[in-house]
Amino acid sequence: YIQAVSKEFNIDYSMLREKARRLTLGNNNIKPIVPREQMPKKTAEKSDALSKCMKMLLAYLAKEPSFYDKVSEIISESDFLLSPYDIISRILFEQLREGRLQPGNIINALEETEAQELVAEIFYYGLFDRMEESGLERSVNDCVIRIKRNSIEYQLSSETDLSRIIALKREQERLQKFNVFGRKN
Repeated sequence: YIQAVSKEFNIDYSMLREKARRLTLGNNNIKPIVPREQMPKKTAEKSDALSKCMKMLLAYLAKEPSFYDKVSEIISESDFLLSPYDIISRILFEQLREGRLQPGNIINALEETEAQELVAEIFYYGLFDRMEESGLERSVNDCVIRIKRNSIEYQLSSETDLSRIIALKREQERLQKFNVFGRKN
């Protein structure tokens, strides 16, 4: 049965088998969050790249609020898994939905000075002024895909519901052809 599902939905057989084994044995432990200092170097580098993408996407949304309608079709604040981007994205997305962008309210919602400075950087991100439009669109699109892919991978790592795993895999496949600007990849 697992092989048939694996073939039908293009899911790695060993991963699916392991999920089924954990589900039947009742071992549904969610992976613990590892402090950044204890992460292997490669994971820390991936986290840095993801962090830069989150910053860039939030900065682009702050500069171009109308872009929110396009990006919200594929990504939500729950896809921002790194702190403090999770909090910043939640507040920023809420403001964009309501049509009122107020950086001061986001800064005031954060207690740590470092996080407040990050919000200021996001709202005054100067990189866009130095980029050509095509390069900017490619970078922003890549960031959307990277953030969403990371979120899907995180969900798959602890998911035990087979139908949810299949839905996440389909979403992963959809990302391969996705372009938030409507261009062909």
